[in-house]
Amino acid sequence: MEFLVSDAAPDEFFFMEMNTRLQVEHPVTELVTGIDLVEWQIRIAAGEELPLTQDDVVLTGHAVEARVYAENPEAGFLPSTGRILELAEPSGEGIRVDSSLLPGGTVSSSYDPMLAKVLAWGADRGEALDRLDAALAATVVLGVDTNVEYLRLLVGDDDVRAARLDTTMIERKLPELAFRHVAPRGPRARRRPAPRGRTGSGRRIALAPRRRLPARDSPTTRRDPGGGRRHRDGPAPAHARRMDRNGRQHRRLG
Repeated sequence: MEFLVSDAAPDEFFFMEMNTRLQVEHPVTELVTGIDLVEWQIRIAAGEELPLTQDDVVLTGHAVEARVYAENPEAGFLPSTGRILELAEPSGEGIRVDSSLLPGGTVSSSYDPMLAKVLAWGADRGEALDRLDAALAATVVLGVDTNVEYLRLLVGDDDVRAARLDTTMIERKLPELAFRHVAPRGPRARRRPAPRGRTGSGRRIALAPRRRLPARDSPTTRRDPGGGRRHRDGPAPAHARRMDRNGRQHRRLG
């Protein structure tokens, strides 16, 4: 069941929809309850009984989910496709990332453009949003357009932080958002620049791809000791050079 609830008047709520499946935002519930919903779906399907009642469920703190999409918010959220050239995902206290991304993987038009879910838990809404902003700043997906910068702009918006939300907010806010701009790409550019991307923190990245991408080995799985999430490792198919906002001080990443 999904409802819209007013932060100023919690007794006022509006029904949105009902889905007979696990919600995309189920990690938010897991972070504030400590209950693994997917695990219990499987255990109940195997014949086990749920060992708790609704009164046993205790909500602790606040959690926020940001969905990282392969899309261009400045172009009406037009989906983006391509190969993942470089990838960095955040970790740390209160941070959770649900992702199947691998360097060298291909984002096609055959599937939904959602790439990952970045979540942050905090003792209150403010702490959760601060942690989410820091996590998005550490999120790097190069090779396709993403909405990471757009998400950070929303997280920093006064209305969003104060939970003054409504169904027309995106339409109203989008024209006012101060997106950073990089060098133009495409057939109209006088010179074709090296492939570019931006990290969530606004750092510009210039990529120098290899002539041939190596065959992707079987990925391995490792557990991050800080955030407790699982990462899948694969070979990076590109070299990257990092530069500051003025294009100086190149150095190789990775």
